[in-house]
Amino acid sequence: MPFVFKALVQCSLQDVEKLECAVDFVLRDQYGLTRGVDEFLNKKFGKRTWSDLADRLLVKLGNWKPERPEDAFFRFYGRDNLSDEVIRALENAGRAEEALDICFREAELTGSYERLVRKLRSAGRIKETEEWIRKGVKATEHKYPGIASSLKNALMDIRQRKKDWPFVAALRAEEFFANPCLKTFQNLQKACEKMKVWQAIRRDSLFYLETGACPVGKSGWPLPDTGFVKPETSRREKSPFTDVLIDIAISEKRVDDIWHWYEFVRQRKDTWFGVHRNDDVATAIAHRYPDRAIRIWKDIAEGLIAETNVGAYKEAAAYLKKVIKTLDESGKSAEWAPYLAKLTEKNKRKTRLIQILTVLSGKPILSK
Repeated sequence: MPFVFKALVQCSLQDVEKLECAVDFVLRDQYGLTRGVDEFLNKKFGKRTWSDLADRLLVKLGNWKPERPEDAFFRFYGRDNLSDEVIRALENAGRAEEALDICFREAELTGSYERLVRKLRSAGRIKETEEWIRKGVKATEHKYPGIASSLKNALMDIRQRKKDWPFVAALRAEEFFANPCLKTFQNLQKACEKMKVWQAIRRDSLFYLETGACPVGKSGWPLPDTGFVKPETSRREKSPFTDVLIDIAISEKRVDDIWHWYEFVRQRKDTWFGVHRNDDVATAIAHRYPDRAIRIWKDIAEGLIAETNVGAYKEAAAYLKKVIKTLDESGKSAEWAPYLAKLTEKNKRKTRLIQILTVLSGKPILSK
């Protein structure tokens, strides 16, 4: 395609036809093949040429029909691509107000509120930007939550630039309660610390993770009302949200709470922790409860060994090395040899594993 666009520059078509041809290539491209189009479109074309192109594209937009009317996403995707090109042509033609009018119209028609918000912010029309963010969130939060989240992020950026920290913190709180995880918790903390209300918010946030009771809007809640609908968690499981509670406890180095929630999970038959989460817990508690950490690492290693493949054996060895290190640090290195002997005897028919375990024993693989 770069060669096609170079040829398009030199061909005998009128400039408006060249532009229209290039745009047509882009609109038909479903595989990212039109490399070189930006270089072509950045060539020196006069405003009159861009204006002629805009008029032609406006006709196409007026006559546009979806190829897949049953699928809203594809229907809007195709129209949005076409309207993007209409807007580009109008702006390059010096018809900025018309371009913005297209953004207003298409936002309500296809849900392209993010584009409208970008254009309004670029034009310095901040009050209108916030108004349309709210309209967009209301229109998309149920069917297209990703768009609603993006719009809220734009509002958060606007308020951060204004140093409106209470409102920023309130948005961060809604973000956390809608999607509780370590990252949203830490984002909330940063915002609340600017207002010196973190301890109260932290207490309510942890209570929410334990019970599912959202504190937003209730008596004593110190953050302002954002005007958005009260957040509902996107998580399918019910409280307590043990994975988040453990992540936060690890981050805050609250060892006893890590163990409390880890044990809580282990007693629930409907919950499962993966290898990496178990390893995270063991690493976090090893300095205070080495025996518990060693037991976790042994369980991980033995589970991997039971998979009976060389890759799993090598991964198991990494966790057994952690057992060795922790035993040494806790003054219990004498426990390693009998455990290794028992593990070797149990798996003596797994030749490749025995070689790996021999290396861990410190003995030569081949004896004289």
